[in-house]
Amino acid sequence: MQLTMGKKFRKDFEQCCYRYSKKTSDIVCIAVTKNRDIDSIECLYNDGYRHFGENRFQEAQRKFEQWSLRKEIDLHFLGPIQSNKLKGIVNLVDCVQSVDSFDLCKKIDLAAGQYNKCMRVFFQINLDKNKKNGFVDLESCMHALAGSAELPNIRVEGVMGIASDSQEKSAICSEFRYLHESFCKLQSARGGGFLKHCSMGMSEDFQYAIREGSTMIRIGRILFESL
Repeated sequence: MQLTMGKKFRKDFEQCCYRYSKKTSDIVCIAVTKNRDIDSIECLYNDGYRHFGENRFQEAQRKFEQWSLRKEIDLHFLGPIQSNKLKGIVNLVDCVQSVDSFDLCKKIDLAAGQYNKCMRVFFQINLDKNKKNGFVDLESCMHALAGSAELPNIRVEGVMGIASDSQEKSAICSEFRYLHESFCKLQSARGGGFLKHCSMGMSEDFQYAIREGSTMIRIGRILFESL
């Protein structure tokens, strides 16, 4: 029987985990479905995928809000958050991975309270100094983590990072190593009791991320190449 791309990637993922002595059960795969239609998403669902990610609110809302299987999946928001979309994002998704300031934590907490939900969030940590996305240093991240512990409608469950555009394997691995080290330090910091995920690695570099300790990879392009 011909393998679907979802099943083919699962085999590649399992081989990568074996190569680096990692347990597949310790790593979550987020299927990133930006620019993909609901039929393609359902193909992945039928292949066993239950964690999905989107970068744009309106696209995510159009696809997932009325989907009959919405309650069967875990939906993550991965992109930058516009203030006028924040309430809608909080209402729609289960987790926000792109939190980059304590101010945004407070806004999410306020919105989540209005929907009577506890919002899971990840702190995005900047790995590419040429881009302005995420916390720029560990100190500001620790400050936000401690402050978030006092917010009733938010729970910080992980960190997220995007590797730079470097073509050098050693540079990418170094960035991922820094993110994992930051993750470990935050776990033992005030407010870090719920941290359980280090979200790093995408289609181009997930192998390096798994080697460096990723517990969550975000895979898009290679899941859909032949769908």
